[in-house]
Amino acid sequence: MDSVGVIIPAAGQGTRMGVGVHKQFLPLAGIPVLAHTLKVFQEAEGIKEIVVVGAGEDIAQIWELVRRFRFSKVSGIPVGGRQRQESVLAGLKALSETIRTVVVHDGARPLLTLTELNRFLGKAAGSVAAIMAVRVKDTIKRVDGAGWVLETLPRSELCSVQTPQVFERQLLREAHLKARAAGFAATDDGALLEWLGQPVRVLPGSFENIKITTPEDLFLAERILERRRAETAAASGAAAGEEEDPGVHRTAGTSPSGYGQDPAARVGPCAQQVAPAEEKNRMIRQESDFLTEPAGKRSENYEARTPPFRVGVGYDVHALADGRSLVLGGVKVPYARGLLGHSDADVLVHAIMDALLGALALGDLGVHFPDTEEEYRGISSLVLLERVTGLIKERGYRVGNLDSIVVAQKPKLAPYIPAMRENIARTLAVAQDRVSVKATTTECLGFAGREEGIAAQAVVTLVTVAEGREPNSGEES
Repeated sequence: MDSVGVIIPAAGQGTRMGVGVHKQFLPLAGIPVLAHTLKVFQEAEGIKEIVVVGAGEDIAQIWELVRRFRFSKVSGIPVGGRQRQESVLAGLKALSETIRTVVVHDGARPLLTLTELNRFLGKAAGSVAAIMAVRVKDTIKRVDGAGWVLETLPRSELCSVQTPQVFERQLLREAHLKARAAGFAATDDGALLEWLGQPVRVLPGSFENIKITTPEDLFLAERILERRRAETAAASGAAAGEEEDPGVHRTAGTSPSGYGQDPAARVGPCAQQVAPAEEKNRMIRQESDFLTEPAGKRSENYEARTPPFRVGVGYDVHALADGRSLVLGGVKVPYARGLLGHSDADVLVHAIMDALLGALALGDLGVHFPDTEEEYRGISSLVLLERVTGLIKERGYRVGNLDSIVVAQKPKLAPYIPAMRENIARTLAVAQDRVSVKATTTECLGFAGREEGIAAQAVVTLVTVAEGREPNSGEES
Protein backbone atom coordinates (compact mmCIF):
# COMPACT_ATOMS: atom_id res chain seq x y z
CA MET A 1 0.00 0.00 0.00
CA ASP A 2 1.26 3.47 -0.88
CA SER A 3 0.51 6.74 0.91
CA VAL A 4 -0.99 5.17 4.04
CA GLY A 5 -2.18 7.46 6.82
CA VAL A 6 -3.53 6.58 10.25
CA ILE A 7 -6.38 8.14 12.22
CA ILE A 8 -6.37 7.51 15.96
CA PRO A 9 -9.71 8.50 17.56
CA ALA A 10 -8.80 9.41 21.15
CA ALA A 11 -11.54 11.85 22.16
CA GLY A 12 -13.53 9.45 24.36
CA GLN A 13 -14.24 10.38 27.96
CA GLY A 14 -13.65 6.89 29.37
CA THR A 15 -16.64 7.06 31.72
CA ARG A 16 -16.68 3.29 32.25
CA MET A 17 -13.22 3.48 33.83
CA GLY A 18 -14.81 5.26 36.80
CA VAL A 19 -11.99 7.81 37.22
CA GLY A 20 -11.49 11.46 36.42
CA VAL A 21 -8.66 10.80 33.96
CA HIS A 22 -9.32 10.05 30.30
CA LYS A 23 -8.35 6.44 29.75
CA GLN A 24 -5.86 7.15 26.96
CA PHE A 25 -3.63 8.89 29.54
CA LEU A 26 -3.79 6.16 32.18
CA PRO A 27 -0.45 4.44 32.82
CA LEU A 28 -0.02 1.00 31.27
CA ALA A 29 3.29 -0.46 32.42
CA GLY A 30 4.23 3.06 33.46
CA ILE A 31 3.60 4.63 30.04
CA PRO A 32 0.33 6.27 28.87
CA VAL A 33 -2.02 3.96 26.99
CA LEU A 34 -2.02 6.30 24.00
CA ALA A 35 1.77 6.15 23.73
CA HIS A 36 1.61 2.35 23.43
CA THR A 37 -1.03 2.72 20.72
CA LEU A 38 0.98 5.22 18.70
CA LYS A 39 4.30 3.42 18.91
CA VAL A 40 3.41 0.54 16.58
CA PHE A 41 2.40 2.96 13.81
CA GLN A 42 5.50 5.07 14.37
CA GLU A 43 7.61 1.94 13.81
CA ALA A 44 5.67 0.60 10.79
CA GLU A 45 7.59 1.39 7.60
CA GLY A 46 4.49 1.64 5.42
CA ILE A 47 2.83 4.33 7.54
CA LYS A 48 3.53 7.85 6.29
CA GLU A 49 1.40 10.00 8.57
CA ILE A 50 -0.58 9.82 11.82
CA VAL A 51 -3.42 12.06 12.97
CA VAL A 52 -4.62 11.81 16.57
CA VAL A 53 -8.12 13.14 17.22
CA GLY A 54 -8.59 14.35 20.78
CA ALA A 55 -11.03 16.15 23.03
CA GLY A 56 -10.54 19.91 23.11
CA GLU A 57 -9.25 19.91 26.67
CA ASP A 58 -6.72 17.16 25.85
CA ILE A 59 -4.99 18.65 22.78
CA ALA A 60 -2.09 20.24 24.67
CA GLN A 61 -1.53 17.05 26.68
CA ILE A 62 -1.49 14.91 23.52
CA TRP A 63 1.04 17.24 21.87
CA GLU A 64 3.20 16.97 24.98
CA LEU A 65 3.00 13.17 24.77
CA VAL A 66 3.92 13.24 21.07
CA ARG A 67 6.99 15.36 21.74
CA ARG A 68 7.97 13.39 24.80
CA PHE A 69 8.00 10.05 22.99
CA ARG A 70 9.23 11.42 19.64
CA PHE A 71 6.28 10.37 17.51
CA SER A 72 7.54 12.21 14.44
CA LYS A 73 4.83 10.83 12.13
CA VAL A 74 2.07 12.67 14.00
CA SER A 75 1.17 15.59 11.74
CA GLY A 76 -1.91 16.96 13.47
CA ILE A 77 -4.21 16.69 16.48
CA PRO A 78 -7.65 18.01 15.50
CA VAL A 79 -10.50 18.34 17.97
CA GLY A 80 -12.98 15.47 17.81
CA GLY A 81 -16.70 15.35 18.40
CA ARG A 82 -19.01 13.77 20.94
CA GLN A 83 -19.45 10.69 18.74
CA ARG A 84 -16.75 8.52 17.22
CA GLN A 85 -17.98 9.21 13.67
CA GLU A 86 -17.45 12.93 14.17
CA SER A 87 -13.91 12.30 15.36
CA VAL A 88 -12.97 10.07 12.42
CA LEU A 89 -14.37 12.62 9.98
CA ALA A 90 -12.26 15.31 11.66
CA GLY A 91 -9.25 13.05 11.21
CA LEU A 92 -10.01 12.55 7.52
CA LYS A 93 -10.07 16.30 7.01
CA ALA A 94 -6.73 16.70 8.80
CA LEU A 95 -4.77 14.11 6.78
CA SER A 96 -2.54 15.34 3.98
CA GLU A 97 -4.05 15.30 0.49
CA THR A 98 -1.42 12.79 -0.66
CA ILE A 99 -2.82 10.08 1.62
CA ARG A 100 -4.86 7.59 -0.41
CA THR A 101 -5.32 4.76 2.09
CA VAL A 102 -6.53 5.30 5.65
CA VAL A 103 -6.11 3.07 8.69
CA VAL A 104 -8.44 3.76 11.63
CA HIS A 105 -7.36 2.43 15.02
CA ASP A 106 -8.78 3.02 18.50
CA GLY A 107 -6.63 5.19 20.75
CA ALA A 108 -7.39 2.88 23.68
CA ARG A 109 -6.32 -0.32 21.88
CA PRO A 110 -2.61 -0.43 22.85
CA LEU A 111 -1.61 -4.08 22.37
CA LEU A 112 -1.48 -4.32 18.57
CA THR A 113 1.92 -5.65 17.53
CA LEU A 114 3.98 -4.66 14.51
CA THR A 115 3.74 -8.21 13.16
CA GLU A 116 -0.07 -8.16 13.39
CA LEU A 117 -0.27 -4.75 11.74
CA ASN A 118 2.00 -5.69 8.83
CA ARG A 119 0.16 -8.98 8.27
CA PHE A 120 -3.20 -7.21 8.28
CA LEU A 121 -2.11 -4.51 5.84
CA GLY A 122 -0.54 -7.09 3.55
CA LYS A 123 -3.70 -9.18 3.36
CA ALA A 124 -5.90 -6.10 2.99
CA ALA A 125 -4.05 -4.89 -0.10
CA GLY A 126 -6.46 -4.64 -3.03
CA SER A 127 -9.58 -4.38 -0.84
CA VAL A 128 -11.58 -1.14 -0.69
CA ALA A 129 -12.38 -1.90 2.95
CA ALA A 130 -11.00 -4.44 5.41
CA ILE A 131 -11.52 -4.93 9.13
CA MET A 132 -9.80 -7.01 11.79
CA ALA A 133 -11.98 -9.42 13.80
CA VAL A 134 -11.92 -12.57 15.91
CA ARG A 135 -14.47 -15.37 16.10
CA VAL A 136 -16.82 -15.14 19.07
CA LYS A 137 -16.28 -17.77 21.75
CA ASP A 138 -19.64 -17.55 23.51
CA THR A 139 -23.13 -18.31 22.32
CA ILE A 140 -24.84 -15.06 21.31
CA LYS A 141 -28.58 -14.56 21.80
CA ARG A 142 -30.79 -11.72 20.66
CA VAL A 143 -32.89 -10.54 23.60
CA ASP A 144 -35.90 -8.23 23.83
CA GLY A 145 -36.25 -5.28 26.20
CA ALA A 146 -38.00 -7.39 28.82
CA GLY A 147 -35.14 -9.88 29.00
CA TRP A 148 -36.64 -12.70 26.91
CA VAL A 149 -34.68 -14.54 24.21
CA LEU A 150 -35.82 -13.78 20.68
CA GLU A 151 -33.38 -16.06 18.90
CA THR A 152 -30.00 -17.74 19.18
CA LEU A 153 -27.60 -16.54 16.51
CA PRO A 154 -25.38 -19.04 14.66
CA ARG A 155 -21.99 -18.67 16.30
CA SER A 156 -20.15 -19.86 13.19
CA GLU A 157 -21.24 -16.69 11.40
CA LEU A 158 -20.37 -14.22 14.16
CA CYS A 159 -17.22 -12.19 14.71
CA SER A 160 -16.14 -9.63 17.28
CA VAL A 161 -14.83 -6.63 15.36
CA GLN A 162 -11.59 -4.86 16.29
CA THR A 163 -9.33 -2.21 14.87
CA PRO A 164 -7.23 -1.50 12.86
CA GLN A 165 -9.57 -1.11 9.91
CA VAL A 166 -8.33 0.06 6.50
CA PHE A 167 -10.19 1.86 3.71
CA GLU A 168 -9.77 3.76 0.50
CA ARG A 169 -9.76 7.33 1.73
CA GLN A 170 -12.32 8.80 -0.68
CA LEU A 171 -14.72 5.93 -0.09
CA LEU A 172 -14.49 6.29 3.69
CA ARG A 173 -15.02 10.04 3.41
CA GLU A 174 -18.08 9.51 1.20
CA ALA A 175 -19.52 7.02 3.70
CA HIS A 176 -19.06 9.43 6.61
CA LEU A 177 -20.58 12.40 4.79
CA LYS A 178 -23.60 10.44 3.57
CA ALA A 179 -24.15 8.87 6.99
CA ARG A 180 -24.05 12.29 8.63
CA ALA A 181 -26.56 13.68 6.14
CA ALA A 182 -28.88 10.71 6.68
CA GLY A 183 -28.49 10.66 10.46
CA PHE A 184 -27.11 7.12 10.35
CA ALA A 185 -24.88 6.14 13.30
CA ALA A 186 -22.55 3.16 13.42
CA THR A 187 -20.21 1.84 16.10
CA ASP A 188 -17.35 1.17 13.68
CA ASP A 189 -16.24 2.49 10.30
CA GLY A 190 -16.69 -0.85 8.58
CA ALA A 191 -20.42 -0.63 9.27
CA LEU A 192 -20.56 2.66 7.36
CA LEU A 193 -19.11 0.97 4.28
CA GLU A 194 -21.64 -1.87 4.66
CA TRP A 195 -24.42 0.72 4.82
CA LEU A 196 -23.03 2.29 1.66
CA GLY A 197 -23.25 -1.11 -0.05
CA GLN A 198 -19.51 -1.67 -0.33
CA PRO A 199 -17.83 -5.07 0.23
CA VAL A 200 -15.95 -5.28 3.52
CA ARG A 201 -13.29 -7.94 3.92
CA VAL A 202 -12.85 -9.57 7.33
CA LEU A 203 -9.29 -10.55 8.31
CA PRO A 204 -8.16 -12.45 11.41
CA GLY A 205 -7.32 -10.39 14.47
CA SER A 206 -5.95 -11.31 17.88
CA PHE A 207 -7.71 -12.02 21.16
CA GLU A 208 -4.94 -10.00 22.83
CA ASN A 209 -5.78 -6.90 20.78
CA ILE A 210 -8.14 -5.68 23.49
CA LYS A 211 -9.64 -2.24 23.95
CA ILE A 212 -9.15 -0.57 27.33
CA THR A 213 -12.68 0.18 28.51
CA THR A 214 -12.87 -0.96 32.15
CA PRO A 215 -10.31 -1.27 34.97
CA GLU A 216 -10.27 -5.03 34.38
CA ASP A 217 -9.05 -4.42 30.83
CA LEU A 218 -6.12 -2.38 32.13
CA PHE A 219 -5.15 -5.17 34.50
CA LEU A 220 -5.39 -7.76 31.71
CA ALA A 221 -3.27 -5.59 29.41
CA GLU A 222 -0.53 -5.48 32.06
CA ARG A 223 -0.56 -9.27 32.22
CA ILE A 224 -0.38 -9.64 28.44
CA LEU A 225 2.61 -7.32 28.24
CA GLU A 226 4.31 -9.21 31.03
CA ARG A 227 3.81 -12.56 29.31
CA ARG A 228 5.04 -11.25 25.96
CA ARG A 229 8.26 -10.09 27.51
CA ALA A 230 8.76 -13.34 29.34
CA GLU A 231 8.34 -15.23 26.07
CA THR A 232 10.78 -12.92 24.32
CA ALA A 233 13.34 -13.45 27.07
CA ALA A 234 12.91 -17.23 26.88
CA ALA A 235 13.23 -17.24 23.10
CA SER A 236 16.44 -15.21 23.26
CA GLY A 237 17.97 -17.74 25.61
CA ALA A 238 18.06 -15.49 28.65
CA ALA A 239 18.69 -17.64 31.72
CA ALA A 240 18.31 -16.89 35.41
CA GLY A 241 21.43 -15.23 36.77
CA GLU A 242 22.81 -14.57 33.29
CA GLU A 243 23.86 -11.00 32.52
CA GLU A 244 21.42 -9.64 29.99
CA ASP A 245 21.95 -7.52 26.97
CA PRO A 246 20.89 -3.92 27.79
CA GLY A 247 18.27 -4.11 25.08
CA VAL A 248 16.55 -7.17 26.58
CA HIS A 249 14.51 -6.78 29.77
CA ARG A 250 13.61 -10.02 31.50
CA THR A 251 10.50 -10.22 33.69
CA ALA A 252 9.81 -13.94 33.95
CA GLY A 253 8.64 -14.65 37.48
CA THR A 254 7.72 -11.09 38.30
CA SER A 255 4.38 -9.39 38.47
CA PRO A 256 3.31 -6.15 36.80
CA SER A 257 3.85 -4.36 40.09
CA GLY A 258 7.46 -5.45 40.48
CA TYR A 259 7.04 -8.05 43.26
CA GLY A 260 9.49 -10.89 42.89
CA GLN A 261 12.30 -8.55 41.89
CA ASP A 262 15.38 -7.85 43.95
CA PRO A 263 14.18 -6.37 47.28
CA ALA A 264 16.13 -3.20 46.63
CA ALA A 265 14.06 -2.59 43.50
CA ARG A 266 10.74 -3.40 45.13
CA VAL A 267 7.90 -0.93 45.28
CA GLY A 268 4.68 -0.91 47.23
CA PRO A 269 3.86 -0.49 50.91
CA CYS A 270 7.47 -1.10 51.98
CA ALA A 271 8.99 1.16 49.34
CA GLN A 272 11.49 3.80 50.40
CA GLN A 273 10.81 7.35 49.35
CA VAL A 274 12.95 8.23 46.34
CA ALA A 275 14.88 11.47 46.15
CA PRO A 276 13.59 13.81 43.41
CA ALA A 277 16.80 13.50 41.35
CA GLU A 278 16.75 9.70 41.56
CA GLU A 279 13.05 9.63 40.68
CA LYS A 280 13.67 11.85 37.66
CA ASN A 281 16.52 9.60 36.48
CA ARG A 282 14.30 6.53 36.85
CA MET A 283 11.59 8.14 34.71
CA ILE A 284 14.18 9.05 32.07
CA ARG A 285 15.41 5.44 31.96
CA GLN A 286 11.84 4.17 31.74
CA GLU A 287 10.98 6.40 28.79
CA SER A 288 14.29 5.59 27.11
CA ASP A 289 13.47 1.88 27.34
CA PHE A 290 10.04 2.52 25.84
CA LEU A 291 11.55 4.41 22.90
CA THR A 292 14.13 1.73 22.08
CA GLU A 293 12.38 -1.60 22.62
CA PRO A 294 9.87 -3.08 20.13
CA ALA A 295 6.20 -2.17 20.34
CA GLY A 296 4.15 -4.55 22.44
CA LYS A 297 6.94 -5.26 24.93
CA ARG A 298 7.55 -3.78 28.36
CA SER A 299 10.76 -3.08 30.21
CA GLU A 300 11.68 -4.01 33.74
CA ASN A 301 11.70 -0.32 34.60
CA TYR A 302 8.04 -0.10 33.59
CA GLU A 303 7.16 -2.59 36.26
CA ALA A 304 9.02 -0.56 38.84
CA ARG A 305 6.73 2.36 38.03
CA THR A 306 3.33 0.75 38.40
CA PRO A 307 2.87 -0.65 41.90
CA PRO A 308 -0.75 -1.63 42.60
CA PHE A 309 -0.78 0.56 45.71
CA ARG A 310 1.37 3.11 47.51
CA VAL A 311 1.34 4.44 51.07
CA GLY A 312 2.01 7.95 52.35
CA VAL A 313 2.36 9.47 55.82
CA GLY A 314 1.65 13.12 56.60
CA TYR A 315 2.26 15.34 59.61
CA ASP A 316 1.67 19.04 60.25
CA VAL A 317 1.66 21.49 63.16
CA HIS A 318 0.32 25.04 63.44
CA ALA A 319 0.49 27.45 66.35
CA LEU A 320 -2.67 28.84 67.93
CA ALA A 321 -3.03 32.61 67.74
CA ASP A 322 -5.54 35.31 68.58
CA GLY A 323 -7.57 36.89 65.80
CA ARG A 324 -7.62 33.77 63.62
CA SER A 325 -10.44 31.37 62.69
CA LEU A 326 -10.01 27.72 63.60
CA VAL A 327 -10.59 25.66 60.44
CA LEU A 328 -10.22 21.87 60.56
CA GLY A 329 -11.23 19.59 57.72
CA GLY A 330 -12.86 22.54 56.01
CA VAL A 331 -15.12 23.13 59.03
CA LYS A 332 -15.02 26.42 60.94
CA VAL A 333 -14.89 25.33 64.58
CA PRO A 334 -16.11 27.88 67.18
CA TYR A 335 -13.13 28.75 69.40
CA ALA A 336 -11.46 31.83 70.87
CA ARG A 337 -8.29 31.33 68.85
CA GLY A 338 -7.33 29.93 65.47
CA LEU A 339 -4.29 28.49 63.74
CA LEU A 340 -1.55 30.69 62.34
CA GLY A 341 -0.58 30.19 58.70
CA HIS A 342 -0.33 31.64 55.20
CA SER A 343 -3.49 29.86 54.02
CA ASP A 344 -6.46 29.09 56.25
CA ALA A 345 -3.98 26.93 58.24
CA ASP A 346 -6.21 23.84 58.16
CA VAL A 347 -3.71 21.55 59.86
CA LEU A 348 -5.79 18.41 59.23
CA VAL A 349 -6.06 18.95 55.48
CA HIS A 350 -2.38 19.90 55.35
CA ALA A 351 -1.39 16.58 56.92
CA ILE A 352 -3.62 14.74 54.45
CA MET A 353 -2.05 16.54 51.47
CA ASP A 354 1.40 15.80 52.87
CA ALA A 355 0.52 12.08 52.95
CA LEU A 356 -0.91 12.11 49.42
CA LEU A 357 2.14 13.83 47.95
CA GLY A 358 4.48 11.57 49.88
CA ALA A 359 2.80 8.43 48.58
CA LEU A 360 3.82 9.39 45.04
CA ALA A 361 7.17 10.95 46.02
CA LEU A 362 6.00 14.36 44.77
CA GLY A 363 7.63 16.42 47.50
CA ASP A 364 5.96 18.36 50.30
CA LEU A 365 3.38 21.13 50.46
CA GLY A 366 5.99 23.87 50.26
CA VAL A 367 7.10 22.63 46.84
CA HIS A 368 3.60 22.89 45.37
CA PHE A 369 2.10 25.77 47.37
CA PRO A 370 4.92 27.99 48.69
CA ASP A 371 3.96 30.44 51.43
CA THR A 372 5.78 33.18 49.50
CA GLU A 373 3.04 33.21 46.84
CA GLU A 374 0.24 35.72 47.36
CA GLU A 375 -2.28 33.55 45.50
CA TYR A 376 -2.26 31.15 48.46
CA ARG A 377 -2.79 33.79 51.15
CA GLY A 378 -5.95 32.89 53.06
CA ILE A 379 -6.91 30.21 50.52
CA SER A 380 -9.12 27.32 51.61
CA SER A 381 -7.01 24.22 52.10
CA LEU A 382 -9.80 22.18 50.50
CA VAL A 383 -9.04 24.02 47.24
CA LEU A 384 -5.42 22.93 47.54
CA LEU A 385 -6.52 19.38 48.38
CA GLU A 386 -8.57 19.33 45.19
CA ARG A 387 -5.46 20.22 43.20
CA VAL A 388 -3.43 17.49 44.88
CA THR A 389 -6.22 15.03 44.10
CA GLY A 390 -5.87 16.02 40.45
CA LEU A 391 -2.15 15.19 40.53
CA ILE A 392 -2.99 11.74 41.88
CA LYS A 393 -5.60 11.06 39.21
CA GLU A 394 -3.21 12.14 36.47
CA ARG A 395 -0.88 9.36 37.58
CA GLY A 396 -3.59 6.70 37.47
CA TYR A 397 -4.22 6.41 41.20
CA ARG A 398 -7.08 7.13 43.56
CA VAL A 399 -7.45 7.06 47.34
CA GLY A 400 -8.01 3.58 48.73
CA ASN A 401 -8.47 4.74 52.30
CA LEU A 402 -7.38 7.55 54.59
CA ASP A 403 -6.87 7.54 58.35
CA SER A 404 -6.14 10.79 60.18
CA ILE A 405 -5.98 12.18 63.68
CA VAL A 406 -6.07 15.71 65.13
CA VAL A 407 -4.10 16.28 68.34
CA ALA A 408 -5.61 19.15 70.35
CA GLN A 409 -6.27 19.74 74.04
CA LYS A 410 -9.14 22.09 73.22
CA PRO A 411 -11.73 22.53 71.81
CA LYS A 412 -13.69 19.30 71.79
CA LEU A 413 -13.89 18.23 68.15
CA ALA A 414 -16.22 15.20 68.18
CA PRO A 415 -19.36 17.16 67.11
CA TYR A 416 -17.57 18.46 64.01
CA ILE A 417 -15.92 15.27 62.76
CA PRO A 418 -18.85 14.08 60.57
CA ALA A 419 -18.75 17.36 58.62
CA MET A 420 -14.96 17.10 58.30
CA ARG A 421 -15.25 13.61 56.85
CA GLU A 422 -17.90 14.75 54.41
CA ASN A 423 -15.77 17.66 53.18
CA ILE A 424 -12.64 15.56 52.77
CA ALA A 425 -14.40 12.64 51.06
CA ARG A 426 -16.14 14.97 48.63
CA THR A 427 -12.88 16.69 47.71
CA LEU A 428 -11.06 13.37 47.27
CA ALA A 429 -14.00 12.02 45.22
CA VAL A 430 -14.34 8.90 47.38
CA ALA A 431 -17.03 7.43 49.62
CA GLN A 432 -17.09 8.63 53.23
CA ASP A 433 -16.41 5.13 54.52
CA ARG A 434 -12.90 5.47 53.06
CA VAL A 435 -12.14 8.53 55.19
CA SER A 436 -11.42 8.33 58.91
CA VAL A 437 -10.96 11.40 61.12
CA LYS A 438 -10.21 11.04 64.82
CA ALA A 439 -9.34 13.49 67.59
CA THR A 440 -7.32 13.07 70.76
CA THR A 441 -5.65 15.10 73.50
CA THR A 442 -2.17 14.74 75.01
CA GLU A 443 -3.44 14.79 78.61
CA CYS A 444 -2.06 18.32 78.98
CA LEU A 445 1.45 17.26 77.92
CA GLY A 446 3.59 19.05 75.34
CA PHE A 447 2.77 22.07 73.16
CA ALA A 448 -0.68 20.68 72.31
CA GLY A 449 -1.42 20.06 75.98
CA ARG A 450 -0.37 23.60 76.83
CA GLU A 451 -2.75 24.83 74.09
CA GLU A 452 0.10 26.41 72.15
CA GLY A 453 -0.79 24.65 68.92
CA ILE A 454 -2.58 21.80 67.17
CA ALA A 455 -1.01 18.88 65.27
CA ALA A 456 -2.40 16.37 62.80
CA GLN A 457 -1.22 13.11 61.30
CA ALA A 458 -2.51 11.16 58.30
CA VAL A 459 -1.85 7.85 56.61
CA VAL A 460 -3.17 7.24 53.10
CA THR A 461 -3.24 4.30 50.73
CA LEU A 462 -3.33 5.03 47.00
CA VAL A 463 -4.48 2.28 44.67
CA THR A 464 -4.33 1.99 40.92
CA VAL A 465 -7.49 2.48 38.89
CA ALA A 466 -7.98 -1.27 38.36
CA GLU A 467 -7.73 -1.94 42.11
CA GLY A 468 -9.61 1.02 43.53
CA ARG A 469 -12.46 2.21 41.32
CA GLU A 470 -15.85 3.15 42.67
CA PRO A 471 -18.90 1.41 41.18
CA ASN A 472 -19.94 3.21 38.02
CA SER A 473 -22.71 2.41 35.61
CA GLY A 474 -22.02 5.21 33.16
CA GLU A 475 -21.58 4.48 29.47
CA GLU A 476 -19.33 6.19 27.00
CA SER A 477 -20.85 8.21 24.24
